[in-house]
Amino acid sequence: MKTARWLLAICLISAVGCSPTIQKSILPVSKEVTCIEGIAGKDTKYLAWGIGPDNATAEEDALKASLYAALVGGAAGENCVALLNANERETNKEYLNSLFSDESTWRSYVRATNPGKMDADKRMKMYDGRIKLGVEVVVATKELREMLEAKAIIKKFQYGR
Repeated sequence: MKTARWLLAICLISAVGCSPTIQKSILPVSKEVTCIEGIAGKDTKYLAWGIGPDNATAEEDALKASLYAALVGGAAGENCVALLNANERETNKEYLNSLFSDESTWRSYVRATNPGKMDADKRMKMYDGRIKLGVEVVVATKELREMLEAKAIIKKFQYGR
């Protein structure tokens, strides 16, 4: 009887530890991002959709999604080029995970244009109860590129990149 209880306890602990609703995701859950425009050659504005159990978590996910798009691409629209090429993405996966795990670092490169406020047409409740929220986000792409160059993650900026 004691063995069965121990097995049940271990199974429950394992299930809770792996639960996506309890554990906070390091990388963005949503990667649905549209490039809106480049701003003065140093910032890029995105419309990013975030997913989370509440508005604040969904907004955070949208911020992460826009930063992720600036780094590795995947944003719809024609005006945005990813900072990392395919080879740099592959060789620096661990660095990307560490960047997103340090909230103060990744947040220093992004900001919502209207934090905490949302348009009614950019908020929806999904079938599973989570919130999907559209947020306009500005990414400091020039600063981000300079930081990546300083850490030798990418090569120095060259014309055409």
